[in-house]
Amino acid sequence: MRKTYAAMLLCAAGVAFAGLGASHAAAQAVMMGKNPTECEISAALGVQAPGCPMLAKPGAKKPGTRGLAIGNIDQMPSSGQSAAPQAAPAAATEYRAAFQINFKFASDQLTEDAKQILDRIGAVMKAPDAGVVRFKIVGHTDGVGAMDSNQRLSEKRAAAVREYLVSNHGIASSRLTSAGMGARQLLNAGDPRAAENRRVEVINLGG
Repeated sequence: MRKTYAAMLLCAAGVAFAGLGASHAAAQAVMMGKNPTECEISAALGVQAPGCPMLAKPGAKKPGTRGLAIGNIDQMPSSGQSAAPQAAPAAATEYRAAFQINFKFASDQLTEDAKQILDRIGAVMKAPDAGVVRFKIVGHTDGVGAMDSNQRLSEKRAAAVREYLVSNHGIASSRLTSAGMGARQLLNAGDPRAAENRRVEVINLGG
């Protein structure tokens, strides 16, 4: 099977695929390295950036169908007549990537290293191909500390990333939403203190 450019690029960059639950079976989740390039970010988020090799586009989304029809009786199959089986709609590819965005200790203040990564993310979000694509920014903490404080910190950090992209790169605020997950989705559950648990995830929500 021929690999897409995105898959080859992420493997070459040493990007590890993150484990996902069944509800995200169609999602492509990647953990970016400490210093991802603009083209690596472009591939991970499914947005064509200028100067980067062409990305393989996923198939167009098809309207979903439900297995149980609820409606007027005259729209139902008549007695003895079986309804034609409905094929399940193909799941759309979901692009999401986690970045090691560093903050000052126990705060939502971005470090200079974090700003450099966000500058590349902002450039990708401003690419002509991005158009009106919307993104969700999700903050995650490690498993150290109280649940409530981790939740608040993750929300503040995600909001700080959103504000930086809006203020410094002119991304329309309507294209960005933010949320925090606290320590509820540890990437490395075996080591709650691991650095990879402290991450900011960016999800392509489409147009």
